Amino acid sequence: MFALGSGWGLGCLWLSQLRVWARDAAGRWALGACQARLCCSGGGEGRPGSEPEVSPFGPTRQTLKEWALLVSPFGRLRARLPCHLAVRPLDPLTYPDADRVLVAVSGVEGRARALAGLQVEYDEALKEVAIVSDVIDPQASVEVTAPLKFGK
Repeated sequence: MFALGSGWGLGCLWLSQLRVWARDAAGRWALGACQARLCCSGGGEGRPGSEPEVSPFGPTRQTLKEWALLVSPFGRLRARLPCHLAVRPLDPLTYPDADRVLVAVSGVEGRARALAGLQVEYDEALKEVAIVSDVIDPQASVEVTAPLKFGK
């Protein structure tokens, strides 16, 4: 049976029961069952020590810093960044008051420019969240989770 699971932003294929035919030592064919799991990035189960410490696709990315700002549900978001920016809606079941903006910066740890000059501020008078940096590492990525009623 195949089931689609989720990894870190990617779909994963899980094989819950894999049946194989194998020849045993006595020379007879036998049906055996084994558990198998294929998983994409985001880790998974495998033989201990079989996973490389550094991904074959480049250095491992991780969350470098996070902010949780208390905001007005009818605010604005202003961003000026030389890197990837993703904006997602805030979960209304987790935050029914829609009064939070969550900001997470991910990148490669150890890069000096990763967070250099990054400003994350909320101006209550303008009801505006500003995320600004001209010198942040271009390989970094910023993910913003904002209320559904937040405007541009």
